[in-house]
Amino acid sequence: MEKDMKHLDRETEKRLNIVVKAIGTLFILSFLTHLFISSWRDDQYGFTLLALIAGSALVSINLGRRKKGKEDY
Repeated sequence: MEKDMKHLDRETEKRLNIVVKAIGTLFILSFLTHLFISSWRDDQYGFTLLALIAGSALVSINLGRRKKGKEDY
């Protein structure tokens, strides 16, 4: 019974955090993709450029975090 009530170990917590961040990143990227496509169709290229910049910044930030996380293992 005590074993069931135990908190998640450190490695499981790290993996869970990575999964949560990945899901959040995919959600944000899907929104930015939607913004990109809809603004491209409506000829509003300012929003198209904004979506491209935000998406590339988000991907580069997450890739940088993932590389730092691998050093911890």
